[in-house]
Amino acid sequence: MSLPSIHVLKDQANRLVSYLGDKHRIRLKASSALEAIAAMYKQRDWNTLQALARRADAGPEDYASATSNPTPGYLTPKGQYPLTWLNGRIGYAVGENDWFRHTLVCGGTREDRQTWLQQQLMAHLDRSGAGAFINPFGGDLTLELSQALRAGLPDRLVLLDLARPAENTVSLNLLAGLEPEDVAALLLRLLPTVESSPGADFYRQKANHALTVLAAVLQHVGERVTLAAMLRPWRDDGTELLNLLTRAAPESQDYQNLRTLLDSLRHRDDDKLNVAPLLGGLVGRLSLLAAEPWAAVLFSADASAPSLGDLLQQGRCLVIEGAGQGTPAAGKAEKLLGYALRAACQVRDYGSTEERANSWVFGFGEISDYLTPAFAPMLANARASRIALLMTAADRQSIARHPTGKAILANVWNQLFLGGLDEAKAQEIVEELRTAPVALCQPGSVQLAAQLRT
Repeated sequence: MSLPSIHVLKDQANRLVSYLGDKHRIRLKASSALEAIAAMYKQRDWNTLQALARRADAGPEDYASATSNPTPGYLTPKGQYPLTWLNGRIGYAVGENDWFRHTLVCGGTREDRQTWLQQQLMAHLDRSGAGAFINPFGGDLTLELSQALRAGLPDRLVLLDLARPAENTVSLNLLAGLEPEDVAALLLRLLPTVESSPGADFYRQKANHALTVLAAVLQHVGERVTLAAMLRPWRDDGTELLNLLTRAAPESQDYQNLRTLLDSLRHRDDDKLNVAPLLGGLVGRLSLLAAEPWAAVLFSADASAPSLGDLLQQGRCLVIEGAGQGTPAAGKAEKLLGYALRAACQVRDYGSTEERANSWVFGFGEISDYLTPAFAPMLANARASRIALLMTAADRQSIARHPTGKAILANVWNQLFLGGLDEAKAQEIVEELRTAPVALCQPGSVQLAAQLRT
C-alpha cells in the first residue's frame, strides 16, 4: 500500500484534532490523533507507520505540527476541579470536598448540556481517572466519531455504542461480581411498578426471593451468573433447578434455600414441579431483554466478559451511548446501568483507603430520562467512596416529579444553570436575600454568611 509522506500524515492528524474540537468540542491530544491515523492505515502504532512512511519521505519532519494542539487544556491545579470552561479558559472550579458532593447542570439547550458533559469527560481522561459516562453525546455519536475515539484512546477509553452493537469490541456482563441481592434488584427493574394493584408487592417479593436464591446457588456451585443462566431455569419443568440442587453442598445455606424454594413449587397431588408461575411476567420480560440487540453488549454470556466493576478497578473510563434515545424505548439500558453502578459504589465503599485513592466520576446525560431508585443511595455511597456524580437535565422540574429526583435536588451541592436561573430558583434566592438578617453587597456579588451569590 502506498503511504503519504510523514508531513501529510501529520497534517491529517491535525485536521482530525481540529474537526473533533470544532464540530464536537472534544479535545483529542496530538499524540492520540497520530495513533488514530496509524489505525486508519492498519498499522500497529504511529512509530510503525512513521517508519514505513519515512522510506518515501526524505523531507524534514514538521514537529511543530505534531505537537500543536488548538484546543485549550483542561487540567487545573492539584486539588481543584473545573466546573465550566468559557472562551477556552476555566471558569468555575471547586475544591475536592465540594467536587464529591456532586453536580447537576440544568438550563441552556440540549447541545449546551452535552458540551458540558463532554468537556468533563475529556477533563477526566486528562486526569487518567476511571469512571463511566452515560449518554454524553445524547444520541449524536456518529460512526466516524465513534471510530476516532476508539482509535485515539485505546488504552483508557472503553466505548460501548448500544445503537451499533456490532461495532463494539468489548462486551460486559453487568451481573458478574454482584451480590445475589443486587442481581435480583437489577433484573426486577424490568417489572413495572403497579401501586394500584394490592398484590403487586407480593409477586415482586416472590420473584425477588426466587432470583436471589438462584443467583446465590449459581455462585455457590461456581457457575458464572449471566442473564442466560438466570433465565434458563424458569423455562423448563424444574430440571435445571434440581440439577443445581444436586451440585450444591447439602450442609450449605444456599442448598437449604433452594430446597425450600423447590418444595414450595411442588404440586400436592403429583409432586411435580411447577416453576413457570413463580416469576409471572418477569420471565417474558427477561426473554425480551435477552432478545434486545444491545443485550449481548451488556449481558454477555462469554466467560471472559468483564463486569462493570472490573473495568473501573482497572482504571478504565467507559462511555456508554444508549439505544433508542428520543424514542419510547429509551432508558431501559440506562436504568439497568444505574443499578450496576450503584453496586460498584457499594463494593468500592467496602474497599481500603488505598483502593479509593484514585477518584472516579460517573456522568449521566439527561438523567430525567432514566431516573431509578438506585440513584438515591448512590448519592451517599459515592461521596464516601470518592466518586463524583455529574448529571444534566433540561430543568429542575423535569426531575423533581420523581421521588429519586427530589432526593437528587436535596443532596447535590453544585447546581449549575446554563443560560440563567429558572424562575423557581430565582425566586428562592430572592426570598433568601430578602429575609437575610445581614447581607454584604459588593460590585458583582452579595454575601450571606458563608455563601456567595453572584
